[in-house]
Amino acid sequence: MSDRNAGSVGIIGVGMVGTRFSQKLLGAGWPLTVFDIDPEKLRAAAELGAQPASSAREVVERSDVVLLCLPGSPPVEEAMNGPDGILAAVTDRHIIIDTGTTRPATDIEYAAKVRERGGRMVDAPITGRAPGYIMMVGGSEEDFREAEPVLQVVGYKVCHVGALGHGQRLKLVNQLILAGRLSVFCEAVSLARELGLDPEQIVSVLEFDDAKRLLARRFSVPGSQLLALHTKDLEYLSELIEDDDLYAPLTKIVTEIFQETRGRGERDWAQASVLTHWEQGSR
Repeated sequence: MSDRNAGSVGIIGVGMVGTRFSQKLLGAGWPLTVFDIDPEKLRAAAELGAQPASSAREVVERSDVVLLCLPGSPPVEEAMNGPDGILAAVTDRHIIIDTGTTRPATDIEYAAKVRERGGRMVDAPITGRAPGYIMMVGGSEEDFREAEPVLQVVGYKVCHVGALGHGQRLKLVNQLILAGRLSVFCEAVSLARELGLDPEQIVSVLEFDDAKRLLARRFSVPGSQLLALHTKDLEYLSELIEDDDLYAPLTKIVTEIFQETRGRGERDWAQASVLTHWEQGSR
């Protein structure tokens, strides 16, 4: 990272991911300023040792590196715009890092506006694995190198995957793989039961551990909205497929299954609740 960005870090959005980032950054000794539209989340971050701000603009004014941990394009647009937004304060000392899953076009649009003000921006969405977060970074090589030291603190694997927006594109492919794999296991569990088998044998005999969370029926994760967020990601991917007129029949099927479950489900349902799509269909 250049000397001008060797100082403080800001986080906009301190939900589940933003809180984990805060813990890692504070643990590594980085000065941290945070903002969230939810006062309870902001207070929780302050209790960890972060300095609370009254707006996204104030985070930028008090930070050199700003991480966006927001759940999609509309919240990013809201944080960027207006008199209390990021663009009102960004200068040539700032690099903005979007770690949420956003439409690639959103990051490309706002990166141009950040550059007009002298700043830099990369997209760096995350995906979780057992050791921690993989971070897929889109942007120039220079901007990646500037962002990398902070990203190495919050992620276990930080990869430059191409131009701006390519991090988001790879994240959407990741979301399809996870959703498709989950859908296959949902159907396998449902069919095993319908065929008179014990679905536990998918784990105990066939050694497919992916079925464990379905058999445990842990459908809710309080405060997470994981199913809704994953469905949103599939919808972003579907938009790219439609825009480029690509052939992707499985994406359409899987997206429709997730949409149906989201529409019928509870606010805090996680992805495993997709199993109920098959249970509804077999009635």
